[in-house]
Amino acid sequence: MKSESRKKSYKASPHQLKLFKTRMNNAMARTIQDYIEENNLTKLSFAQLMKKDPATISRWLSGDHNFTIETLCDISFKTRTPITELLNCHYLFQGYWTNPQFTALCERVN
Repeated sequence: MKSESRKKSYKASPHQLKLFKTRMNNAMARTIQDYIEENNLTKLSFAQLMKKDPATISRWLSGDHNFTIETLCDISFKTRTPITELLNCHYLFQGYWTNPQFTALCERVN
């Protein structure tokens, strides 16, 4: 039953969820871009480090890519960056967590 309740909550607030996902994707793209810049890498050299096609790296950096936990683990391992640092994007959500609409959504989901 709980899963049905969650589905209803997600359907009731698609805008807030989409906004949340978009912010997370953009934050991850920014974190990767920062890593590339801080280590004086090119997109091609980063692609070689990750053993990925350069087009994949471009998709990552676009902010439209949905990162899976496997991808995050791969990035963390190959860049020797703790995964918690990759996900450390709380600065993008200042005020978001206390937004009444988001708080209500979280309460419904839980």
